[in-house]
Amino acid sequence: MDRYFVLFLLVLLFALGCSKTYYPEGKVSDRFTVSKEGIIIDSTINLEWLPDPGKNMTRKAAINYAKNLVFAGHDDWRLPTQSELMSLQDNSQDTVYKIHPVFRLGGCCVWTSEHSGQIMWSFGLYPFEDSWPHRALIGRLRVLVVRSR
Repeated sequence: MDRYFVLFLLVLLFALGCSKTYYPEGKVSDRFTVSKEGIIIDSTINLEWLPDPGKNMTRKAAINYAKNLVFAGHDDWRLPTQSELMSLQDNSQDTVYKIHPVFRLGGCCVWTSEHSGQIMWSFGLYPFEDSWPHRALIGRLRVLVVRSR
């Protein structure tokens, strides 16, 4: 490859990475406040969330991520329920997915804590239709973790 083309790609990737909106500490909406550690405090349903970690995970990896996570002195993080994820749906958002941008969601579908036998439920926050829960046996989806306040 031409070295100038490679340099162009690196600059472009850097610029795209820098364009993400990261919220500083403080109130970002009537519902959400970001702590100094980056925890999203949800005053409506009295939960604390962490934003999307930026990668897709298998259901086993998602479960282990939540189970083993220690962040800001808390070790009781878990995967959210379908109803908790459904409460985040916000059709007024002018974002790719129907969720407040403070979550930095990088994919439409998020693992939930609920399962039926070998099938684990996920929740889709689609930009083009109503969001809905669906079943997933395999695949890589996004992960949001939550804890009670």
